[in-house]
Amino acid sequence: SYGELRTTASGGQADGSDLYRVNVSLDRVTRRGRASFLAEIERAAARTPGREVLLFIHGFDNSFEEAAKSAARVGIGIGFTGAAVLYSWPSEGSATSYLTDRNNAYFAVHALKELLADLTASPWVGRVSVAVHSMGNESFIRAYTELVGECQGGRSGCADLRKVRAIVLAAPDVD
Repeated sequence: SYGELRTTASGGQADGSDLYRVNVSLDRVTRRGRASFLAEIERAAARTPGREVLLFIHGFDNSFEEAAKSAARVGIGIGFTGAAVLYSWPSEGSATSYLTDRNNAYFAVHALKELLADLTASPWVGRVSVAVHSMGNESFIRAYTELVGECQGGRSGCADLRKVRAIVLAAPDVD
């Protein structure tokens, strides 16, 4: 499913030197259809010179709310002004659910691949940066690898993966 998150941030140092301690709260979560979601991402990306999108994929033991707050902190921490997108896969949000989370991350590959293809195929998106944490790497690496393979095959309408300009695999929880 697709949606829009509105957050409020406070705290940290005014000079930006302590952005890790920024407090983030979720103000509103609104469900959207796919077309409406992508149109909003394109509008937000268009506000930056490079038409930039930041895609954040959370890790193991994260609830949706924790993942949303982490995505907001990453965007604030790097001073990002484009379209920030959270890809949230169904983590159990429990330290004792490692194997269940690993299985859920594996089954989230197809939807993530679709999102990556949509973002990179859009003529209104210029650059995509991806930040992935922990077990989210399981989904991202598989999705990206599958897309690369499909695009190398010369498939018509293939995503423009050259738009993916930066990938950060933070604490990658993969074999």
